[in-house]
Amino acid sequence: AVREGLEFSFADSLKDWSGRWYEILPQGSGLNLIVNFQGESAADFQVALLIFNLDGSKSVRFLKLGSAGTGGDILKNFGNQISNVVLVLFSQTKQAGFTANDPAYQFSYDVRITSAGQLPSPSSTPPAPSPTSTPVLSPTPAPQIINPNFLVGSLIRVQDGIKVYIINGVYKRWLQSPQILAAYPHLVRQSIIEVTPEQANYYKDAWLIRSAGDYKVYEINGDLTKHWLNMSADEFTNSGRSWGMVYIVNVRERDLYKTGAEVLR
Repeated sequence: AVREGLEFSFADSLKDWSGRWYEILPQGSGLNLIVNFQGESAADFQVALLIFNLDGSKSVRFLKLGSAGTGGDILKNFGNQISNVVLVLFSQTKQAGFTANDPAYQFSYDVRITSAGQLPSPSSTPPAPSPTSTPVLSPTPAPQIINPNFLVGSLIRVQDGIKVYIINGVYKRWLQSPQILAAYPHLVRQSIIEVTPEQANYYKDAWLIRSAGDYKVYEINGDLTKHWLNMSADEFTNSGRSWGMVYIVNVRERDLYKTGAEVLR
């Protein structure tokens, strides 16, 4: 929920035609709601605001996105006339020939309460600086990446983030829903370690699972679908995937994912 004076932002990724819905609720009244969206420029995003009014009427407003994938809108009387807003978005970049290997496109949005009556204008371009001699800078040494040494099975979350990951060696795997966490009673009782972005980035992302006793390795997508890697061990290795990325999961978690198309390469 969005309270008066509060700003909120969120980032994620999705594949084509995999929609997202986010409800925004007021706590307070008398001000306006600004919604800003930023999508990956390579994607063709469609973004709409479903507006529910206190008198029972409803309306839809689409955000006009520029070539950079950005757009915004302002809704007046949020909490007075408007009871709640649902942000709906999807990508329609690809129209046919879908596969499990299709890319996921990054997006983010932020909302905030304001007394302003219009969206802020883009800042004017600053004048070009007058020519000066170019100073010679000494190269800055690359920062050292220190192994955080989290134990296998540790749960981590970046400070102020929402995604929870489980650690296995040099890999981290995103636990996409509370139901996945609940599939492991010992994890429910386990504390989540808050980490810095640098600590989280030390670990490589993993998205492969295999159920104990099952030879099938699945690729997990961000839409809670699983896709069997229908290939030989040599093809798996030659594809650039690593066996260290494969997490052994229980049947309960495996069956939480909907089955999608097989991955053949």
